[in-house]
Amino acid sequence: MSLELEKQKWRNFFRQALKDPQNKNDRVLKDLNQSLSLFLKQQSGFWGAFKALPNSDQAISLSTQLQWAYPRVDKNLLKYHEVKSFVEGPWKIQEPDLQSPEVKLNDLMGLLIPGLGFSKAGHRLGRGKGFFDYTLQDY
Repeated sequence: MSLELEKQKWRNFFRQALKDPQNKNDRVLKDLNQSLSLFLKQQSGFWGAFKALPNSDQAISLSTQLQWAYPRVDKNLLKYHEVKSFVEGPWKIQEPDLQSPEVKLNDLMGLLIPGLGFSKAGHRLGRGKGFFDYTLQDY
């Protein structure tokens, strides 16, 4: 399936979910998780993920056949690492420890990125200091 068709599929999914007055957040989350899981099962290689903020749910079940790299804050940027173990970072978010080897951004096949909302143009509304935006501006 082409990237454009995949995008259209997601757009249709969210449009339909928003039209349903009986829709509950847990149902949308379950459907999103299921669709994302099916998509990720077709992928390979290293993918970037994230740990949820404290007091937030980690809503996504990550595929076990993929290799996952997680970000660690380095100045105003995020650097992704294959995790040996997690430690609490400066923003109270679990990050890879200092012994975890770095995975270059260009070596990631894709990224899961948190957001409060996304525009039709792909602009992201986050809740932090713009780390993902700064990191990905030239990606």
